[in-house]
Amino acid sequence: MAATGNRVTILAYHRIDTPANPDKLNLSPTLIDASPEAFEAQMQWLAKRYNVISAWTLVEALRDGKSLPAHAVVITFDDGYECYVDTALPIMRKYGLPSTLFVPTAYADDPFQPFWWDTIYKALMETTIDALGMPEVGLVPLNTKVERDAAYTALVAAIEQMEADKVPAMVEGVAKACGIEPAAEKHIIGWQEIETLAPDGDVTFAPHTRHHPILSQTAMADLQDEIQGSWEDLQKHIARPLPLLAYPNGQPHAVNRASREAARNAGLVGAVTMVSGTNIIGTSDPFLLHRSGASAGQSITRFKLSISPVGRVLRRVKRLWSAPVEFS
Repeated sequence: MAATGNRVTILAYHRIDTPANPDKLNLSPTLIDASPEAFEAQMQWLAKRYNVISAWTLVEALRDGKSLPAHAVVITFDDGYECYVDTALPIMRKYGLPSTLFVPTAYADDPFQPFWWDTIYKALMETTIDALGMPEVGLVPLNTKVERDAAYTALVAAIEQMEADKVPAMVEGVAKACGIEPAAEKHIIGWQEIETLAPDGDVTFAPHTRHHPILSQTAMADLQDEIQGSWEDLQKHIARPLPLLAYPNGQPHAVNRASREAARNAGLVGAVTMVSGTNIIGTSDPFLLHRSGASAGQSITRFKLSISPVGRVLRRVKRLWSAPVEFS
């Protein structure tokens, strides 16, 4: 009989690409987690050494108390960039690996609508102005690529601390000040692709809110619409969506008690963060599940270490010496 366990590592990806891809220069490279070559090496390793399980197996463990296989890993993607279908999915299918895509459903409705961070990135990289003045960040120079990257980092940090309903006006203001129109290009999959893929047993789809707001900055009146609305959108379009939420951003500052309760009230089984770590079924909070993200440029050796038992021990030691992770 195969060994079983109660631990599971959940991996998180966003984009599989290279920063120099000429067709994707409008997109922020900070969302790239691996090149296609690095991603294939990671998937090949997982297929050889781990039990890569469907997220449905994880849901059954959380909901019904079923055991997991030893060395269990779940592969997830956020946001729905086209590279999931064009690049990542063929590689995962090559090695027989299931995966889950967390869908921000308003973008599936309009896949030509860019995410706000990509709009900001395009504006800063293509503008001809030499400085940008915004009350939230002051006057930032834009003379060099280094300065533009620094401006992008500062603006993203400021926007993530804003009330969610003020973000669209802020992003529009940056684009207008830079003299750049948001890209009307399709970089995100829509319902047609989702409905085509959903019947396949190797792909599951799950809610990632409707508009991808920072939930800790979202008004109480809008939380249920964002979370339950996303879940309901998926149920309207596909037969068996996965009852797990991925919190947008997923870091402690982005997830608060109200958003966790909204996920629970929506009838979901659990929710995943972007805080690295291993999950222990029966011990870990199902609405604060850990996910480990890959890093662009990460060597296969470092990737192997990050998900190995040794890596788990190193993370535990690091946490002992660091400030504790606290969600509000």
